[in-house]
Amino acid sequence: LEAQAKRLAQALAAQGIGRGSLVAIALERQPSLLVALLGVLKAGAAYLPLDLTYPPQRLAQVLADAQPRALLTEPEVWAPQHALALDPSVAVVELSATLARPVAEPAAPLPDVGADELAYVIYTSGSTGQPKGVAVAHGALVNCLSGLGQQLAIGPEAVLLAITTLAFDIAGLELWLPLTVGGQVVLGGPEEAGDGARLAARLTASGASVLQATPTTWRLLLASGWAGDRQLQ
Repeated sequence: LEAQAKRLAQALAAQGIGRGSLVAIALERQPSLLVALLGVLKAGAAYLPLDLTYPPQRLAQVLADAQPRALLTEPEVWAPQHALALDPSVAVVELSATLARPVAEPAAPLPDVGADELAYVIYTSGSTGQPKGVAVAHGALVNCLSGLGQQLAIGPEAVLLAITTLAFDIAGLELWLPLTVGGQVVLGGPEEAGDGARLAARLTASGASVLQATPTTWRLLLASGWAGDRQLQ
């Protein structure tokens, strides 16, 4: 993860993407997603997560308002129906192709990022009006992870099953907290978050010790016949 994220960060920096840049992320929930997120942060830029289950009009609204410098994606992910939501001025960076290319020598230096610098932008649901981008700084993210890590007593043995969409703020906790303490992240998806039986099966198969979920999701689990797990936080 470290090596690939650094490689991506250097490739982004070589394209002029760094401090002050916002990079939209449109990727499937695979390990490469974490490479993309960490690579953007290492480059000194901030990420803008996109949920491709959202209607194209919603994606267009977010992109038009946020005006990212680039979109980090894969050709098979950024499907034609989503292309309408992208301004032609936004550079499309294909993750796998970028990682496969040699890094220019000498490699672009990576910045030291301060606590007040932007880490990511999350858009609100818009239930009370026009959705707004909420800017989250590195310091706020680190404080949140540090505090919750201590309260939950999560350590290197932790296995967290992450099922929250990247476009929802709590995903930052799910993805980064285990990694900051040497634990493991298991990437689930919407098909499990919305199906109690599938989620219960994934919990067992993954050996998950931590799950963050809404009350509705816990009810789905119980309704599926899940008997609980005393080892699960």
